[in-house]
Amino acid sequence: MKKEKIHGWLARDKNGGLRLWRPKPYRETNFEYGESWGLPCEMGAWIRLDESLFPEVKWSDEEPKRVELEISIV
Repeated sequence: MKKEKIHGWLARDKNGGLRLWRPKPYRETNFEYGESWGLPCEMGAWIRLDESLFPEVKWSDEEPKRVELEISIV
């Protein structure tokens, strides 16, 4: 089994959506997502995660959470 580590930032949008970002995002108002975290050029910068994961990450957090996630390739 091969293991890989992913470094990034976890942030939850005001509507509850959870995303893992490669670069550190900032708060913004986006026409598609409403109040959310974002970047000037987001292409490939984030992936959406299941909203039930990481319940400790909240919209009310002042900053996104810096994380290191380990995945296993089986």
